[in-house]
Amino acid sequence: MTRSPTRDTRSAVNHCCRKLGRSLLSGWKQWAIGLTLLVGCAAPQGPAALPVAASPEPPGPIRHAIVITVDGLIPDSYVSPDAHGLRVPVLRRLVAEGASSDGARSVFPSVTYPAHTSIASGVVPARHGIVANRSFDPLEKNQEGWRWYAEDVKVPRIWDLASNAGYSSAVINWPVTVGAHATYLVPEIWRAGTSEDQKLVRALSTPGLFEAVLKAYPDFSARVTDGGIDDEGKTDIASYLIEKARPTVLFLHLTQVDSAQHQYGLWSAEALTAIEGSDRQLGRILEALQHAGIAASTALAVASDHGFANVNRLVRPGALLRQAGLIRLDDQGKVVS
Repeated sequence: MTRSPTRDTRSAVNHCCRKLGRSLLSGWKQWAIGLTLLVGCAAPQGPAALPVAASPEPPGPIRHAIVITVDGLIPDSYVSPDAHGLRVPVLRRLVAEGASSDGARSVFPSVTYPAHTSIASGVVPARHGIVANRSFDPLEKNQEGWRWYAEDVKVPRIWDLASNAGYSSAVINWPVTVGAHATYLVPEIWRAGTSEDQKLVRALSTPGLFEAVLKAYPDFSARVTDGGIDDEGKTDIASYLIEKARPTVLFLHLTQVDSAQHQYGLWSAEALTAIEGSDRQLGRILEALQHAGIAASTALAVASDHGFANVNRLVRPGALLRQAGLIRLDDQGKVVS
């Protein structure tokens, strides 16, 4: 994860969520992360919701807030899509009909886990405590573990405030959420990269949620692989919850743009395909809001956590430390002292 966009902007995430009432967001400070887009659309009445956890309705015309991050999406993807041959009709629509920014300043460090925790809490990493993606593990004994656990965050996040106020929440693949206090939860976590990881995520998610989503979306099982849940599968979960549970706040983290740009580079064919795929998932969320009959009372914010820049060289100071005899490695190249 590399550079973030450079221009400041008032976060539409804060703007839309503040409309849910002071009881929901008391004490939440403004913080601009990535790009933000805001839209509310009129909609016909959708199907009745299935029995779900009881939740009061917030006051005012905006009764639901949805925050979607497209990990690693840079502003040019929606500011100048034609320059890159991008087919992103939903992003174009959000820019045309809502409020948008041509760039924003991320936190430091501008990487996924610190940035996402700031988006959801409104404070900088130095305060919320998530200052890196991975756990501090200089001797590499934690099997490359990341900062997955909600208990490591030192401040409340929006879904915590929602829960305290009696509102319902949904958190889907959001970083640092294993054990989060959300009404509906699918945390982001992986370990071995095998089918056992699928069991791990199911075990840590809201009981029965995967089965309910599979019943509504028969192809969902194919979207849950050893590598995790793909963006279409994450959107299956979000769409299901929007239509059936109508949570007061929903947070969704899409990751395939970030993965493609890391592996193939910025504006590569694979990255462009991933951006267009994310656009389709955003369209599905808008459709779910229409079907649920809550589009007119929902504020939607689309954000990025950091930007990208192509690099041609890497600096590895560890090689110098090894040459100087300051660190010692084992046969697998791991630090032992």
